[in-house]
Amino acid sequence: MMVLISRLFQVFFLLIFLSGYQAFAQSSASVQVEDYVILKNGRRFDGTVMRKLGQLDFEQIEFLRRGETEIYTPEDIQAFGLGTGEYFRSMDLPSTPVKRFVQVFYAGEVILGKDHENFYAGSEGDMKLLTGKSEPDGKGTEKSYKLTLSKLLAGDCLRRVSGQIRSSKLNEDDLVWLFRKYYDCKGGDFTFYGKARPPYLLSPIVRVGVFESGIKSILKMEIGKMCLILRH
Repeated sequence: MMVLISRLFQVFFLLIFLSGYQAFAQSSASVQVEDYVILKNGRRFDGTVMRKLGQLDFEQIEFLRRGETEIYTPEDIQAFGLGTGEYFRSMDLPSTPVKRFVQVFYAGEVILGKDHENFYAGSEGDMKLLTGKSEPDGKGTEKSYKLTLSKLLAGDCLRRVSGQIRSSKLNEDDLVWLFRKYYDCKGGDFTFYGKARPPYLLSPIVRVGVFESGIKSILKMEIGKMCLILRH
């Protein structure tokens, strides 16, 4: 009997988690359904950015609107966005002499972005390349990107995120998590662009990810086990 009650509680909590996850996914997907471009004069046009599945690096874009296509380079427009939430801004970078379409994760006083495999942080017109090379820090050596981030995020909130900086790796998940914690502390005007991350993201080091199909499979197994117990 105790086993049956335990199983019922497990199924009950799985159902609650599944319904919450589905509502979260639906609300996230409904935020933006069309791609768009923003011209230099600030005008926005909705349409379709022609791209390969999963493509997030662009030298130029082919934009389809009302049956006609236009080719835009970073010199032609301010920015463009994808219906899945990603946002790209035309920006000057220290590693290239021409403007690039930079994928922006956070826009605010401190910007976080990515161009191909390189991550950048800083302000408009003064973006810093984040690199993994070691540099002296007065106490020994430290990764260059950690020193750069400590300078860029200096202020009242640095103490709140210093632990995340020290433990972070140079990848999208850790950097986005770091900036989320920073802006949670700092507040003010900022925007997060990108696919919404599930609320069960626990830390920059340990994360729990459950796919909806996986939840359904577990649910079916638990219900099946419960039926077997009832038959006996």
